Amino acid sequence: MDYNEISKKIKKVVHDKEDYAFIDSLELIRDFKNDEHFLEYVHTLLIIIEESSAFENAGTLLWKHIYRYHTSRGNKTNDAYSNFIFDFIKDHAPAPYINLTSLISRLITTIIYDTHQNQSRHITELTSKQFLIHINEFFLARFVKQNDLKEETISLLYHCIENIDINTRRIRLSPSACTIVREQIIQGGGESYLRFFLRPYFSAMSSYWLPDAMYHVPEPFYEQIFVNAERFRGFLEQQMNLFPNNELFKEISKFMNIFWSNRQRGIEYVDITQLKLHKPLHLHMRELK
Repeated sequence: MDYNEISKKIKKVVHDKEDYAFIDSLELIRDFKNDEHFLEYVHTLLIIIEESSAFENAGTLLWKHIYRYHTSRGNKTNDAYSNFIFDFIKDHAPAPYINLTSLISRLITTIIYDTHQNQSRHITELTSKQFLIHINEFFLARFVKQNDLKEETISLLYHCIENIDINTRRIRLSPSACTIVREQIIQGGGESYLRFFLRPYFSAMSSYWLPDAMYHVPEPFYEQIFVNAERFRGFLEQQMNLFPNNELFKEISKFMNIFWSNRQRGIEYVDITQLKLHKPLHLHMRELK
């Protein structure tokens, strides 16, 4: 089968805004003649997932049919089937893998919370949490290998969820995934990472009122990426020594010193009106209105 032709066809469907209707038509398909026919269907959904705003609908179909095909054939163990289908997914999923890994991270969350409901319960019955984490780590590693550090890199990292504290809802990312990103940051991606390091404390537009709108926090997983705050502090100091005239490094260092000081007093944010920061250096920083 010509997977390139399938990709072109699906991209045209999405471009012509016919993706929702196309997904509805795919839902009517119930039976597959053989593995080749089934994998062609899976490939079609993979393209839709990464290209279309309807990726959640396509994801539901993907998990449902992966489960159904296994139960209808019954000629492979769960482990063998999982390897069969996810090896294909790893080989054929289109970059940047953001939507696909997001869907997989939701399956991981389903397993963590033990809420095997609706269609997601099908796929989580077939495979383990660790197997799904490994898939997302694979896509992160591939993206890092093929690209300089970008925001997509951090998004892929956020999808490598290892655990969630049920009581506090705190997310623990995969240490292996954090290592992959940390090494890329240290090996030359530091400035790119720090450009989207500052984040508004309140993300909802309804909170866009002074003074709360000017409260900012660091990238939420910097301590996990660098193992702890002290190692991140060491990284910042190293960057300052290497690039003493870099304004971005100076401003992040100034911001973090205030943040760490505030944290000792139980305050988990920085009011950036205290600082003279250059908005063009910080991609997510709000401007004072």
